[in-house]
Amino acid sequence: MDNPTNVAMNAIGQFFQALEQETIAGDFPALAARFSEPFIAASPNGARVAQRAVFVQAMPARKELFEKMGKNSTRLISLETTEIDARYTMAKTRWQLTFQREGHDPQKVFADSTYIVDTAAQPFQIILYLTSQDLPRVLAEKGILPR
Repeated sequence: MDNPTNVAMNAIGQFFQALEQETIAGDFPALAARFSEPFIAASPNGARVAQRAVFVQAMPARKELFEKMGKNSTRLISLETTEIDARYTMAKTRWQLTFQREGHDPQKVFADSTYIVDTAAQPFQIILYLTSQDLPRVLAEKGILPR
């Protein structure tokens, strides 16, 4: 039996499953549509207001760079949600990126991200995207990204 909170959490789960599939497929327009205009992007290096159009323009180059480094899979391996109020939900995620370079064993890199999602109406939209690691630094430390 679903109560409104369970229905919302199921919808958030579906939202992130779709985000994972769009990431894997490189469906940049669909990914961009999941973010509000504008949204807040934050990392260990600080926070800024990000424009969706600029974000989507950068996606193909990022995907190409990751593929050159040997990334062959991205998986959402955990999702923990907390309803903040009737409109906003916080989603803590862990992503597994697997890199396989010729002559090397596969390397798994874990990336933790927190999202604040506006769930007032469908389609839901990400208003804050917080990455917990400095991913380029982590990739350099693992020898995946040249220093």
